[in-house]
Amino acid sequence: MATTNQQGWIAQPINTKSPIMPGIIAVMIKVALISIISLTFGLNLFAQMVPCPKKVTPYGTSFSLGKTVTIKYIDQADSYSCRCARLLQEELALHGIKCDVLAADTVEDDGAIYLMDKSNAPQIAEKLLKTLRLENSAPLHEEGYVLDVRTNRTVCIGNDSRGMLYGMWSLSQLFSGNPVQEQQVMDYPDLAMRHSHLNFHTANLTIDDYILLCRTLSMLKYNGVCLSYQGNIELKNNPLAYDHKLYCKQTEVRRLVDIAKNTYRLDIYPEVKSLGKAQWSQGQGNEHNMWLKNDPSLADMFEPAIEAKKLGYYKARGVLQRTFKLNDPRFYPLLFGVYDELIDVFDHPKFFNIGVEEPFDGPMLASEETGKSAEQLLKEHIIKLNDFLQARGITAMLWADIFLPKDPWAAQLTERTGLHGGAPWFGERVINELPKDMIILDWHYGSEASKAEVASGIDYSTFKYFQDMGFDVLGVPWSRTNNILAHGASASKYNSLGIMGSSWGLGQKIDIRFRDAEGIVMTAEAAWGPHSAQKAISSYDPMSFIQESVHLHGGISNLFYEIFMNNEQR
Repeated sequence: MATTNQQGWIAQPINTKSPIMPGIIAVMIKVALISIISLTFGLNLFAQMVPCPKKVTPYGTSFSLGKTVTIKYIDQADSYSCRCARLLQEELALHGIKCDVLAADTVEDDGAIYLMDKSNAPQIAEKLLKTLRLENSAPLHEEGYVLDVRTNRTVCIGNDSRGMLYGMWSLSQLFSGNPVQEQQVMDYPDLAMRHSHLNFHTANLTIDDYILLCRTLSMLKYNGVCLSYQGNIELKNNPLAYDHKLYCKQTEVRRLVDIAKNTYRLDIYPEVKSLGKAQWSQGQGNEHNMWLKNDPSLADMFEPAIEAKKLGYYKARGVLQRTFKLNDPRFYPLLFGVYDELIDVFDHPKFFNIGVEEPFDGPMLASEETGKSAEQLLKEHIIKLNDFLQARGITAMLWADIFLPKDPWAAQLTERTGLHGGAPWFGERVINELPKDMIILDWHYGSEASKAEVASGIDYSTFKYFQDMGFDVLGVPWSRTNNILAHGASASKYNSLGIMGSSWGLGQKIDIRFRDAEGIVMTAEAAWGPHSAQKAISSYDPMSFIQESVHLHGGISNLFYEIFMNNEQR
């Protein structure tokens, strides 16, 4: 029987008779068998560095790990290195390796593992890099690192705190098997922003699930996560804007934000749908509108409901009432109240996703009452949202769909859904008049490029379309392999900010053929090394990799196990 836990979520107890359990047991058996084979034959089967590093130079020898390993951190600024060493200690403990963690101010040939952030120990790091003949190596790249793994000592040098963290994750993967190959690794990311978009709107995943997801994202060398708010976070100052029956307490969300930001070095920030999908909950019609559940008198704060069948390009059934009435005097005070409180809960994030995607019905009443065109209302709305965030030092993000002309990109985005810059909002007419300090989230889900097309350099030229107007662009794929690869290649080709993998199935009981779990791994490869990603993901099974990682760390809820462990529907 489901119970409500202290977070305010409805928690489903793990049911050993659940149909998902055979999948979990199968994975556990597989992990156990691999471990036995590894120990018996001396094979390092777990030592798969994901994402694939830039350069690995084997020394041709190997060594066996003892029962106890010493981890030493060098940190003259007394900041993050100790926490990074503790993370490595936790990871190696999962593989039965006991670790002592000590501070140090020199590197010695004593068999220890040394971690350092070059920016906090520049003289020691530079001297060591010179000794290793690596003065011009990965630590000179932002978020880059060098590993030198030898019998007498192992060194991880990060250019910065994230570089050290990513080197630590690679070390944890190398040391997860026994024996360990002596080698040198030089690595850095090709794309600056490697983000993941996660829904945050269901009772099926707990805060601890999301913390584990953040740990997994960090291990895969992501550096950002966008959580899509759906009216389920306690807002003490804005009681109309959250579901009072099912919500997560602010203290728990702050715990998640603190761990994501300060332990896993993730830029964590919210998304608030600020035009379309205005009810902030799944479904269609008033019965799902969280605002109206709290105050039925707010009905006229929304544009009139419209039958979905009247929208010829949208195949949904029923009634849609999802767009805010932009001239209602109550609207902006309510919306900005939500913005301000979430900005506080998310510890003043760098970014804030304002959404504005998929507003299928136009501003009918607002246009009629103000005499303004749809595109003018849209422009004024977005500028107002951006001004609000800019005044707080936060960069706004928004989805690209309603700003793209239908041609020549119909096959990439608009053909399947009818989402484009034409009616009813005519976003293509105003895109060049919007502030250029916003980040455009250029998503493409409809086209699944073939392997041949990816190999020949297929790209999403919409990146260049927005960049030529002066915008920074973050490409957004979903879970299809070649779609992901093409996004990474396009972001690299056009020198875009990077890519943000979207995982719309996580947290929802939808058909997991969308493969969101393994999509997280494939997007990590495409974001870290776009040109090597296709070869990298063909060298191992991304789904098995993430299953093994999640199994080792332990899941919390039934749905979490179902998404990550049940492989039968792929």
